[in-house]
Order: sequence, then structure tokens, then C-alpha cells
Amino acid sequence: MLKTIRKYGTVIFAGLLLVLLGSCGGSGGGADDDEASVQYRVELTDGSTTCLRRIQYYDEDGDRRTVSEIDDPDWRRTIYAKDGARLYLQAEIDCGEVTIYVYLNGSQAERARSSIRATIEGTLRIDEEGNATFEED
Repeated sequence: MLKTIRKYGTVIFAGLLLVLLGSCGGSGGGADDDEASVQYRVELTDGSTTCLRRIQYYDEDGDRRTVSEIDDPDWRRTIYAKDGARLYLQAEIDCGEVTIYVYLNGSQAERARSSIRATIEGTLRIDEEGNATFEED
């Protein structure tokens, strides 16, 4: 009986391991090989979320989105975009100070800070090796 359990347990474990390894391929995180992960981040350094009037950003389809009810002082959105995509992030505040960031594939690409309105606008560039860069307007 113990031999049978070990035999089938090993087979089941090997099968699960193959399934897990097979699902880890590709560029990861939902991005296709010709896409980059773009994370928009808004961080309040002084004040509270009541100071934050609105956040605007371009989504994965290039549409401008507006968020006006913000309950987290460390707001984030992740999209996946192709070479040439327009990237845009703006945060408007009434008090305190706001810092906004754009991360490409996990690395900080751009940052802006303001006590009124911080804006980052540019174009995503992906080279032949899949490296993503931010081209400022």
C-alpha cells in the first residue's frame, strides 16, 4: 500500500510540476512578446486622499480614463502596451504634494512631482530585444 501511494504520489507531483513549468513561459505578467508592462503609480507625500482631485491616464486601448474617487494614497494601474503606444499620467491635487511614476517592465522610466498638477506624457518604445523605453514628448 505504501509503495502504491509513493508511486502515484510521484506521478501526480511530476504532472503538477510540468503544468506549473508550462504556464511560466512567455514574457510573463500577461504581456505578449511584443508588449511591455506599463505601471502607472500616484503617491501622495503630504496630505490625504481628500487632497487628490483626479487622476487621468491612457489605458491599453489608448483611451483616456479619469479616476476621481481615490481611497488609496498609493494608487496604481498596470496595462500592457505595444511599441508606439501613447503613455499619459496626470494627477491633480488641492493640497499636499503628489509624485507620479511610470514603470516599464518593472523599472522606473519617468517621474514627476508637483503641489498642483503632475503630468507625464510620452511614447512607449520597444526594441528588437524587447527592451522598453519611454520617449518623452
